[in-house]
Amino acid sequence: MRAIRVAIGLCEDPLEFPEYVRKILQEWGFSTQLVSDRRVWRLYEEMVRRRFIPDSLGVMLG
Repeated sequence: MRAIRVAIGLCEDPLEFPEYVRKILQEWGFSTQLVSDRRVWRLYEEMVRRRFIPDSLGVMLG
């Protein structure tokens, strides 16, 4: 969740967002082998729905 919050501030293109998240995690020393695009987007969507973060990338409908 912290990596997603950091990536939102750095990334403006939703297509590049999952890669930004993986780069941040690698810089922090985490393995990103199991971090798929789908997993990043699922967590992003959950965070927006729970109002932890705003939909800064504008990818959620409604």
